[in-house]
Amino acid sequence: MDAKSKKLLYLIGGVNALLLVCIVIVAVVYFSGGFGPPGGGQTAEQDHPAPASMVVRVQDPPTAQTGGQVQLVVNVANTGGDILTVSEIRLPKALTESAPAQGVVPQATGQVDYPDQTGYAVGFSISPGSAMDFTFTLQAKRALDFSGNVAVSAGSIQASAPLRVVIGAPAQPVAQSQPALPPSPSAEGLIPYHAIVQITAMYEDAGQLKEGWTGSGSIITPDGLILTNAHVALPDKYYPVDALVVSLTVSQDQPAVKSYYAEVVQADRALDFAVIRITTDLHKNPVDWALFSLPVVSLGDSDQLNLGDPITILGYPGIGGQTITLTRGDVSGFTHEDRYGDRAFIKTSATIAGGNSGGMAANARGELIGVPTQLGYGGEGQYVDCRVIADTNRDGKIDSRDSCVPTGGFINALRPVNLALPLIEAARRGEVSIVEPARPEIKLPKGGLTLFKDDFSNPKSGWDHIGNFGGSSAYRNGEYQIEIKEKNSFFGGEAHKSFTDGVITVKTHIVTPARNSDYGIICRFQDANNFYGFNITEAGYFAIWKVYKGEFSMLLDWDYTREIPKYQPVTLTAACIGNTLTIGVNGKALGQVTDATIAKGDIALMAVVYNNPGFVVAFDDLEVKSP
Repeated sequence: MDAKSKKLLYLIGGVNALLLVCIVIVAVVYFSGGFGPPGGGQTAEQDHPAPASMVVRVQDPPTAQTGGQVQLVVNVANTGGDILTVSEIRLPKALTESAPAQGVVPQATGQVDYPDQTGYAVGFSISPGSAMDFTFTLQAKRALDFSGNVAVSAGSIQASAPLRVVIGAPAQPVAQSQPALPPSPSAEGLIPYHAIVQITAMYEDAGQLKEGWTGSGSIITPDGLILTNAHVALPDKYYPVDALVVSLTVSQDQPAVKSYYAEVVQADRALDFAVIRITTDLHKNPVDWALFSLPVVSLGDSDQLNLGDPITILGYPGIGGQTITLTRGDVSGFTHEDRYGDRAFIKTSATIAGGNSGGMAANARGELIGVPTQLGYGGEGQYVDCRVIADTNRDGKIDSRDSCVPTGGFINALRPVNLALPLIEAARRGEVSIVEPARPEIKLPKGGLTLFKDDFSNPKSGWDHIGNFGGSSAYRNGEYQIEIKEKNSFFGGEAHKSFTDGVITVKTHIVTPARNSDYGIICRFQDANNFYGFNITEAGYFAIWKVYKGEFSMLLDWDYTREIPKYQPVTLTAACIGNTLTIGVNGKALGQVTDATIAKGDIALMAVVYNNPGFVVAFDDLEVKSP
C-alpha cells in the first residue's frame, strides 16, 4: 500500500436493536478523514490469491411422508483463495418430478429444465474458507427412495455430491397420536385450563431453530384454531419468526407439552390479535383437521361485562415456574379508542404476567371475554417487571447493552374478544390475512435535477478502495461491493463529494447472506463521528439513525415491513432535505423523521455484520438528485 492509501475498519463495540449503541473505531489511517482512499492506490483487492475451488455436500438424507415437505440442504464450501460465485444448482429431474421444489433459500432467480436435470440459478458468492447452505423445500407428491447426484456450477468450476431422498407412504392421522387430553371443558367446571396453550416463537440461527420468546393462546375450535396476540405470533424488531410451536396443557401441575407447529392465518397488529392454526406435528407431518378433537374454550360476549364482574386470567407467565398459572381480579373500567369505541380495552385489577400475553381472560361462566395484551396501559411505566434476560443484540452476551424484556405484569390490558370476532370468522372460512398498523401518509421525494450518478463501471470514479483482514469495500463485477469477514464489524465507502440536500437512490442486492446483517446509505458524512444512516436488514426491517460528536442515537427505531422482499434486489432511497430525513424502498416511503443536527456532507454506502460474518452486499446505479 503506497503512502497515499488509507484504510478504515469500524468494529462495533455494542449494538441496540441490531444497530450500534456505541461505535468503537479501530482505524489505520495514513491521511485523516473518510472511510478510505479515493480511487487508485494498491489494495488487498489487487493481490493474486489462489483460485477458487469448491466442495459440495448434502446433509443427512431427508425423509418425509407423501403430502409433506422435504428440506434438502446442499452445502457448498469455498476451499480456494478467491471468491466463489455459485451460479447454478441442478437436481435430478427424477427427483423433482416426484417432489417439486416449492422454494429455495437463498431465493433462486430462475429455473431451467434440462433433459435429466432441473437447474436453479442462484448467483450468490462465498468468501474463501467459508461455506453456504442452499435449502430446497420439496413437496413430496408420491412415495420413492431416490439416490442420485446434485451438481453445482460456479462459472467454469463444477462439483457434485451424492444425495438420497426417502418419501414414505402417507402418515397416519396425527390426531391418533396427540398427547392424552382430559374430557371436554364442560366436564371441568368453569376453569377450562386444558384449552390454554403455550406458544413458542422460534427463529433460525446457523441452521438451527432457537427460542425467541413465549406467549399463551386459547384453543377456540376443535380442529386447531388458536386465538392469541399478534405480538406473540409475528416477528418483532429483534427476531424473525421462522416457526411457531404449540405446547398443549395436559396437566395443571406439569409444563406444557410441545406438540405441534402452527401458522398465522389472521393477524392485526393494531388490535394485537392473531389467529393461528395447527398445521403439522413436530416431525412436519401434516395433520388431519377433520380427525382433531381438541378441548376448546367458549366465546363470551365482552359487551355484557359490568364494573365489578369477576375475571380469571389463565396463561403461561414465563416467570415463577413453567406450569399454567391462574390469577383473579375484576372489571375495574374500560378504555376508549376512536377506532374501536368505548370498550377498546377492559381494565382489570388482576396482575397479568408477561408470558400470559395472548392467554385467556374468562368471565364467571368460564367463557373467553378478553385477551391479555401489551397494549392499552398508555404509560411509560407500562411494565411491572422488565429485565435484561435475552441476547437482544445478538453479540453472544446478556448484559446492559441488551434491551429490557418485559416479564412481569402488564396493567389494565385486556382486549375484548368481540373485537376479535371478524378475524375468528375469517379464519374459520380458511382466509389468510395479516393486517399491519396503518402507516402515516408519507410521500417519498423523487428529486429533480441529477447532481451525481455512478454505475460503478469505472473503478476510478472516486469511491473508496478498502481491503484488509476484516473485509473490503471495492469495485467488483461492475458494482460496488462491501464484504465483511469479521463478526461485529462495520464497513463503508465514501463517494468523496459534498451535498447539502439530496435524494439518494441506489440499487442493491445481497450477494452472500448472513441472516443478521443490515446495509444502506449514509448522508451528510462529515467524519467518523458525524453522519446520518439509513438501513434495511435481511429480515425486512428499516431504521434511520445518526452519529453526532461520536454519540450514536436512533431517530427512527427498527420497524418491520413486507415492502422489503427477502433476498431480492431492491432500490433503496435516502432523502436528506433540510431537517427532514426519509427512507424508502422500491419507490415507497417507509418512514420519516426530522433532525437538524448535521447540515451537509458526503454520501457513503455501508454494511453491518453481527454474529455471522461472510456477508456480501452489492450496490449499483447510484444517483443523487436535487430536492
